[in-house]
Amino acid sequence: MDTLYPFYDKLADRLRISFIGKLVLSILLGLSFLGLRYISVMKSGDVTKYILEDWSWFLALLITTVMLCLYYATHVFRNMIPEVLRRIPKDVVEEDILVPISNILTNRGFIICGVLIGIINCCIGLAFGLPDNKWFADLTLLFGFFLAGFVNGLAVFGIYGVLASIKSFSDKIDSSIDSTSPDRCGNTAFLGTALMVFSSVTLIAGVMISIYILKAPWGSPDDNLVIVLKTFWIAFPYMMSLVVLVLPALKINKILRDYKIRSEGGLQKKLVTLQNEIENPETDLKIRKEKQDNYNYFSERRKELYNMRTWPFSASANVKFLSVISINLCTSVAGSYEWVSGNYPEILKLFFGSWK
Repeated sequence: MDTLYPFYDKLADRLRISFIGKLVLSILLGLSFLGLRYISVMKSGDVTKYILEDWSWFLALLITTVMLCLYYATHVFRNMIPEVLRRIPKDVVEEDILVPISNILTNRGFIICGVLIGIINCCIGLAFGLPDNKWFADLTLLFGFFLAGFVNGLAVFGIYGVLASIKSFSDKIDSSIDSTSPDRCGNTAFLGTALMVFSSVTLIAGVMISIYILKAPWGSPDDNLVIVLKTFWIAFPYMMSLVVLVLPALKINKILRDYKIRSEGGLQKKLVTLQNEIENPETDLKIRKEKQDNYNYFSERRKELYNMRTWPFSASANVKFLSVISINLCTSVAGSYEWVSGNYPEILKLFFGSWK
């Protein structure tokens, strides 16, 4: 399991930092930008008002929140793997599960993706237009953009790792599916719960990104290029939130459906055979009673199979996820209404042709 530590999590554990320590580290990461930003605008008059109006405080909060979400999602992923290992067949060794995952989730991959998206975020910020026109103030803002892009890039690579990992081990847990499991998801609800966590934290990041993009004072007007970039950069985390939830769930759904169809056919054959034997007048009374007991047993199994969901999401997880979606969507709609209402003719022209 040590090979599944990303560098940011391994560093915290080597320093013997608990969750509170990770919270402090995440806050310090946001404050490192906010502190530089404060210094860069010290000579601009009312510094507090300046930082509040250009939403630098919110960018620092975004960096902190995304880093905390990343720590939490990593914790959930690491707890998910032992649950997978408990369900693999005896003829599959743990290394067959762990080695492909550790080969996917490399520190090099995390860093490259983080740096790449950090640079892209800076370029997009430049396209939006920096508000200061002062080299040091602009440089600190670009540092904040890079930092926000870097931590979000770590999350994007983590999403890729989740998709690839679940694809690599999902077929190996087929034998552990149990229609009698209390989770009513064939013993796969732990995967659905983890996917909902990954999707929820990505959604939270997406809402904060959209709020910052729409509320921050940018230097460039909303021409076609800026509208396209804003629309894409706002939509991207929402798409990632959907991808990390739906794609792995589709894979698990196929496994559960195949199991259900296969098991239903087997149970139906057993029940038909038993029913014929029970109704046979030549069957001994004692044997008929045994057959009836077996028939009742397999009938209950068939009911349990019928009630088994073919998606790995328990009822309680669905309620929690719907709550997260509702809160975040309301926040996102409220934050984007002003920009969309002011630019919707241009948006429609850009994406759907002429608008009359």
